[in-house]
Amino acid sequence: MLLQSVFYLTASLYLCSATPLTSPPQTLVPRDAVTDCQNVTLGLNASCWDLIPRGTGMESWLNTWNSTTTTCEPGERWANCFMRQAGVTTNTTTSIRCDLIGPNTCPEPSIDVFESASAEASYGVASIWALQQYMTTLYQFLEGDQGLSLINTGFLNQTAPRSAKTILVNILDEIGDPVATQLTTIIGSPVPIKQGSFIIPTQAQAQQIVGQTVGNLLQWLMTDWLEGGFTALAIEGNLISILGD
Repeated sequence: MLLQSVFYLTASLYLCSATPLTSPPQTLVPRDAVTDCQNVTLGLNASCWDLIPRGTGMESWLNTWNSTTTTCEPGERWANCFMRQAGVTTNTTTSIRCDLIGPNTCPEPSIDVFESASAEASYGVASIWALQQYMTTLYQFLEGDQGLSLINTGFLNQTAPRSAKTILVNILDEIGDPVATQLTTIIGSPVPIKQGSFIIPTQAQAQQIVGQTVGNLLQWLMTDWLEGGFTALAIEGNLISILGD
């Protein structure tokens, strides 16, 4: 559909620039799949999400990391801590803010990260970066003319009190990829964002508040691991998959 095509075209400006992430895995000689997944220099594969570490998968591994890591700084969000510990940047003067919307707030992991980090850390880094870039692309689409048109239509199709959640869900339904579909489920649940931030008093405020809702949602996903929002989006390697779209 047209909206999906436009969204993916916009996303390609960010996601397709990451050579080590988006390069398709080489054709592997059939052998142990887990062993192949451990060699991330061959490329990242969504199917590896449930294969590494052997017998557990990435969701279990990240659960353990979040419950046992003691080296995060006070107040540091889990995703930013993870990226920092993986060494995605050597710039000590600029903080890692993968919880914020923006093309440059979450450093793109380089090939050096994948060569030095474990396969598990590499897949964690890639999924965090992919989600931050996806949400940034969504935000910038909504800030554009086509996004404004869709937001205004969604506003006029509601009666007061008008909700940014409803507008955002309808737009994500139109995009229709697995990440967008899962986001609609998360938005429809009691996401712990201030409820008042969802209400749109006037049409003139609609675009701003829908955009703020996207930003607040990203911040929550990168902050509260226990709520399960990130793992729901990453299931079956969906975040890894969008890196190659």
